[in-house]
Amino acid sequence: MSEQLVVRAIAGALVALAWAPIVRSQSVPSDLDSLIRVGLARNPAIRVAVESQRAARARIGPAGAWADPVLGLGVTDLPIARPGFYDDFTMKVARVTQTLPLAGAPSARGRAAEREADAAGYRVDATRLDLIARIKDAYYELAYLDRALAIVRQSHAVLTDLGRASEARYAAGTGSQQDALSSRIAAARLADDAVALGARRSAALAQLNAALDRPSDAPVDSAVVPIAIMHAATPDSAAGVSFVSPALGAVAAHSPLPPLAELEEEAEQSSPELHEHESMIAADAARVELARKERFPDVDVSLEYDQRSGFPDFVTAMVSLPIPIHTGRKQGQRVVEARSQLAADEAQHHASVNDVRAMVAGQYADVERARTELALYSKAVLPQANASLHSATADYQAGRGEFKSVLAAQAAVFEYETNYHRALTDFAKGVAKLERTVGKEILR
Repeated sequence: MSEQLVVRAIAGALVALAWAPIVRSQSVPSDLDSLIRVGLARNPAIRVAVESQRAARARIGPAGAWADPVLGLGVTDLPIARPGFYDDFTMKVARVTQTLPLAGAPSARGRAAEREADAAGYRVDATRLDLIARIKDAYYELAYLDRALAIVRQSHAVLTDLGRASEARYAAGTGSQQDALSSRIAAARLADDAVALGARRSAALAQLNAALDRPSDAPVDSAVVPIAIMHAATPDSAAGVSFVSPALGAVAAHSPLPPLAELEEEAEQSSPELHEHESMIAADAARVELARKERFPDVDVSLEYDQRSGFPDFVTAMVSLPIPIHTGRKQGQRVVEARSQLAADEAQHHASVNDVRAMVAGQYADVERARTELALYSKAVLPQANASLHSATADYQAGRGEFKSVLAAQAAVFEYETNYHRALTDFAKGVAKLERTVGKEILR
């Protein structure tokens, strides 16, 4: 009877090993695309970015408008001792004054404000991409933790069966007490792992719900890595796995990613952060033009109507302008400031382009590493762990091996299975990060 228990337990472990890495779920109860739509509709960071863009758009009109005309109404030469309009000098005055920006400064201010509004629009795009990447990261982590918990429960069931088998052998006098104790200790350790994984799942769920603007404990059931990501990560069977060369450290063949140089170019063309920088550079160029125009003073033109009792009405016209005696200290330095800011932003943009390219290269390497790790687990590690478990089981049944070897082989099977799903999650997260940096979907 104890032999049958051992065989049943080991068979359960082997079946789990054989199927877990290649399962392709056909439905996603908590659909990732639906969660992304919820996040984009509800997340307050999106609303902040959108309202900031609206505010920037609203500043364009005022920035490019002329100053409002000024109406002045008053009385001149009114006697203090006996106020009234009997005196020949007392006049009633109405004056309208308009500032004329002859150099065209308002149009330059309007262009700067328009480019700043464009930059705010790209910040909206960047915020949306950030949120999508955040949702995917938390969702994929949740999918991994759900799978890891399932593996722990499965492993605990196998260890429980093995423990019963070892206890039956001990009771029959054909096994040792140490075997029974070892299986109990291993099962207890798995219980501790389950507690830790459960705590991590609660944290990942809270992160996901925060992105969705929902209560932290709002349920998300059966999170799984989407089928398209799984197909891109690894072939359906170990037979389809290959490497670019037999050399040690060679990456898996048939990458689903476009060439690195192509992705770097795509990132430079599509990155909303880089587009934002370009818009701010255009705004700085408009401010340089504005500073140059402000070296020429605006002209105030006024028309005045005067009325005095007993005399004909008359009008007065006046043109006034400031005398720029401090041009070198004021307007000239504003030009210097604007030019320096433009040069600084151009240099910052160049540095940002280099940073984006380096980020793409690093994230590309991370995705390929995870994909190669998956290939190694599918092609070599998991099959060899399977064979090792078969061998340890056969030796134990034949009386040539020890029970601890069976336990060690079984523990390795579930450890490698967990590592396989960790690598799958790393691949999915890496793709999400790379898509965030590039600014578009990248899988072919």
